[in-house]
Amino acid sequence: MNANKKSFKFTGHKGAVNDIAISPGGSHIASASNDETVRIWTNTPYIFIYLFNSNGSFAVIKPHSALVKTIEYSHDGKILLTGSSDKNLKITHVINRKLMATLSSHFNTINSARFSNDSSYIVSGGDDKTVKIWNVGCQKLIHTFNESKGKINSVKFHPEGNCVAAGTSNRFIKLWDIRSKSLIQLYNVHSESVSGVSFHTNGIHMVSSSYDSTLKISDLRTNKVLYTLYGHEVRNKYLILLIIY
Repeated sequence: MNANKKSFKFTGHKGAVNDIAISPGGSHIASASNDETVRIWTNTPYIFIYLFNSNGSFAVIKPHSALVKTIEYSHDGKILLTGSSDKNLKITHVINRKLMATLSSHFNTINSARFSNDSSYIVSGGDDKTVKIWNVGCQKLIHTFNESKGKINSVKFHPEGNCVAAGTSNRFIKLWDIRSKSLIQLYNVHSESVSGVSFHTNGIHMVSSSYDSTLKISDLRTNKVLYTLYGHEVRNKYLILLIIY
């Protein structure tokens, strides 16, 4: 790490920040907040000193009428996907900040929503205990997976795009095949609610975080935990980075 580089604190939200997303080129950071706004910040501090406000704010978007819980950029960085307590997914154009689509089918808070790698599909999950798959091009719901026992805290597409993972409030991680529309793997590796799931780019390993204060790295081929990472003394509420090893 370069000791001469400074860290910056971007301020502006008036409520808790629930999720962040980094644009594909790394030039901007988008944040989703309880203040019902989405903010886009420049990730190059010397630029905003001259072009933007001193707090680093590039744009403020208000696509929702309630808490914004989840946010992600499309693969080309041109679109923002957000989900909210207003039960809707919103697709917003980044440059002109215009709303492109509203996807409605959830009947409770949406906690997590993610694009597939090519941004052709969206997976979403929430307090209504469902995981939903959407076609971005036609803006239609394709399928709903029902989780009868737990709320959905986190969802993620596998790098190959053929299956999705969901971390639930009842400790389980479930993998569904979106072609056969069936459950293909079930992980019961945490002792408390699963807060985040993600995949290594090799498609072989999955990492999960939990309110039990651990990270688990699992092998998708053997359906077994390879490593358990300890150290947190408080609950892991978010899984922001995928560990590369």
